[in-house]
Amino acid sequence: MSGQVLSKQRRTNDGKGGRNISIEYMKLLCAFLVVAIHVSPLQSINETADFVFTRIIARIAVPFFFMVSGYFVLSDCKKHNGKALRFLKKTCILYLAATLLYLPVNIYAGNFKDISLGQVCRDVFFDGTFYHLWYLPAVMLGMLICLMLIRAIGEKAAFAISLVLYVLGLVGDSYYGLTKILPLLGKVYDEIFKISSYTRNGIFFAPAFLMLGCLAAKTNERKKEYSQLITGMEAVIFFLLMAGEGLLLHKLRWQRHDSMYILLVPLMYFLFLWISRLSCGINSQKRERKNRKSIGAGRKDMGNGAMLIYIIHPFVLVALRGVSKPLGLYDILVENTLVCYLAVSLLSAFAAWILLAIYHLLGVGKKKKKSILPELQTDRAWIEIDLEHLKWNVEQIKANLPKGCKFMAVVKANAYGHGDVEVAKFLYGMGVKAFATATLEEAVHLRKNGLKGKILILGYTSPENAGYLAKYHLVQTVLDENYAGQLNEQGIPVKVHVKVDTGMHRLGEDWRNGDKILNIFQYPNLQIEGIFSHLCVSDRGEDEAVLYTRKQIRNFEQVLDKIETAGYTGLKTHLQSSYGTVNYPELQCSYVRMGIMMYGCLSSPDDEVKRELSLKPVLTLKARVALVRKLNKGECVGYGCTFRAPYDMMIAAVTIGYGDGYPRNLSNGKGWVLIGGKKAPIIGRICMDQLTVDLTGIEDVKPGDEVILIGEAGRAGISAEEVAAAAGTITNELLCRMGSRLGHIVAQNDRI
Repeated sequence: MSGQVLSKQRRTNDGKGGRNISIEYMKLLCAFLVVAIHVSPLQSINETADFVFTRIIARIAVPFFFMVSGYFVLSDCKKHNGKALRFLKKTCILYLAATLLYLPVNIYAGNFKDISLGQVCRDVFFDGTFYHLWYLPAVMLGMLICLMLIRAIGEKAAFAISLVLYVLGLVGDSYYGLTKILPLLGKVYDEIFKISSYTRNGIFFAPAFLMLGCLAAKTNERKKEYSQLITGMEAVIFFLLMAGEGLLLHKLRWQRHDSMYILLVPLMYFLFLWISRLSCGINSQKRERKNRKSIGAGRKDMGNGAMLIYIIHPFVLVALRGVSKPLGLYDILVENTLVCYLAVSLLSAFAAWILLAIYHLLGVGKKKKKSILPELQTDRAWIEIDLEHLKWNVEQIKANLPKGCKFMAVVKANAYGHGDVEVAKFLYGMGVKAFATATLEEAVHLRKNGLKGKILILGYTSPENAGYLAKYHLVQTVLDENYAGQLNEQGIPVKVHVKVDTGMHRLGEDWRNGDKILNIFQYPNLQIEGIFSHLCVSDRGEDEAVLYTRKQIRNFEQVLDKIETAGYTGLKTHLQSSYGTVNYPELQCSYVRMGIMMYGCLSSPDDEVKRELSLKPVLTLKARVALVRKLNKGECVGYGCTFRAPYDMMIAAVTIGYGDGYPRNLSNGKGWVLIGGKKAPIIGRICMDQLTVDLTGIEDVKPGDEVILIGEAGRAGISAEEVAAAAGTITNELLCRMGSRLGHIVAQNDRI
């Protein structure tokens, strides 16, 4: 069970936006089902009821854990080879730790008396070093088998072979009664049981459900829309059929063990599909916000809690039995199996909560850098994104919005260089449901990476691409009345927002052309959802700029009055972008379009804002020292020999240049970097791939040291506004032109 908890959460296109909360809840439930298997809570009440609960209902738990591993690991094994290796490594470490935990119990129980090499191998690789730990070697062995099969013969053939192995395992499990009918078969399984006590292991049991999880992931990617009701009903039908199968086998006394049923396979497939889709929709975000307050000091630690409950519950059971006798409570706490189950479950959950709390208090789970694109290396130059700062900024902005006004996140130009998919999905998880891009390509890229919510394209899209707008459920800006006619002629219903030119004279139908604006509402293929304009000098505070902005606002309001008089009501309106929001906070619109300020920056360091917001920069730009060398007096550096050393000095070559988007006009002392928390001026011309800095006053610099070009190091810092101003531009341009060869990593809370 722990294996899939240890694996990184897979970003699929099934609407989860990363971590699937329904799967996390189900893992926690399955952990308690595993406890039930080992305690038999209804044994003291009714044996048949206990059999149904622990040997039929609870038998979905372990297959579900296997499927989670297949879902998140196997489905991506062809693209991300390292994911499966990390999974195996972490599961192996966990198995070793659990083995050491139960070592005293094994010694006390006398399990090491007369032990042989064969017994050790069987315990370590198949049966588990304690009775419940069999899952860990099983998931590792099963994963290795699946990986080899997928690489050798492909996923479909691998799935077929895993089912064959499962059928072979059935005869050694619930269908063991067949060996009485076929004695030769019994001899074969007698030999198998010399190697492994059960066929419920990593060869016969695990591969089928690992591959089933992989199949579920592929199904979710192909079928983005299907009936939850039908899937749930299919799961219920197969469960009832499996229950009948289990009771029949129990009556026939065929079962040697009772982990494997024929109908368990289709049941788990439909059950998993149903569970994996429960996080979609509006209510999923409510569940996500509520879950932030769960195990682990507000962290989303249900998966980790499930793993800990699984690991420690036998230890709790042993301890409960040990203390209940001297306390005179053995009859109540142990003999009453239902009370025993409740006690073990609650104590295991409490112990897990304590361990997670200690884990976080010790700081083990603090921020860890995780690559947005794992195949990119960050050994040269890269961007670091702090999502906690992004969250802070959004919350600060939301707190200052008028009542009823919603947040539209502008994620064009790769989210201003911050990584559009990661930023947009994180914001969606925070409850932001409206996004804006500049191009159709940007919007489609977000949709293909699983982003839900509304996406408004602010710029031009060829009317011939109306089919893509409809296919990906995008909202297109109507540039003017002529463009509206061209878009309508495509014969494809598309959702649109009408752009009104109130004085910027860029895009939009002129506000004075009221009849043309009303004509746009007549086109049958245009589903008009909103109307908006753009304030062009809302970032300036002088009287002339304020008067012009007020005029733009009046122009927009006149257009709205004309439209409402014509009977068109209920449209979504938006007028303010970042500066309009803080300088004209009284404006009541449906949305505000937040761009640069959402990322913790102003466009220029001297910009004046009427309403101050406590913003935190989201982006840090880093590179490395490639080489440290001495430069003798009179020697030059770089192209054109524009810098000559006035004295003997130490210099460093830094692994970033204008090819990465760093401004070339910061050459020769106009720019600086931070090395070891100290400022180092740029000398010579900035090259495409490198720049050179003066190390005067900075000691112990060596190749590989980090260099900060935008960001903070201790008390020193270089803001994006400072860099942009020194380069004679604005922060927006500086961040947007960060090159594609820069790696992106994001600071996230790590999991156990």
